[in-house]
Amino acid sequence: MSATLSTQPKSYISPEKTTATKCKGCSRYTDQHAKFCGECGSETITVPNFAGLKGHVPIKVEPALAAELKELDFNMFRQKVFLMIHLGSFLLLNLTGVGLAIKCYLGVCGDEGTKLALALIPMFYINLCALVFLAYIKGTKNEMQILRQKISRIRFKIEYGSIL
Repeated sequence: MSATLSTQPKSYISPEKTTATKCKGCSRYTDQHAKFCGECGSETITVPNFAGLKGHVPIKVEPALAAELKELDFNMFRQKVFLMIHLGSFLLLNLTGVGLAIKCYLGVCGDEGTKLALALIPMFYINLCALVFLAYIKGTKNEMQILRQKISRIRFKIEYGSIL
């Protein structure tokens, strides 16, 4: 018996420890029977996925919880779209301000001080207008964080509702 143990490599892992659950979102390993990741809240996959649980009974999800989860997922998608629109508007307005400043700088015949003064006017004004979008971006990110917390709370209720 001791001869077989000494011939095994040090990196040998017993078959009982090879069945783990891996998160789809953050790729971390979690508890073997967990349905959702404790870090990011996304679903998990069992590695290896060909070995099913014996005597596993599917969880019966209440229709109200399922409908609320779908609504929260849709709201999260909507907030992501809003975030992309706000980020795109912010970048587009900033690039427009810089482009107009360059055009003013190169289009004026005069000394360097005059060119610089005329180029800074559109750059400051347009870029200050673009800074308004930072408030929308921050608000959208805060709303997404609140939605993530609500989604994780609903998934927790679905997963452990029978225990609570």
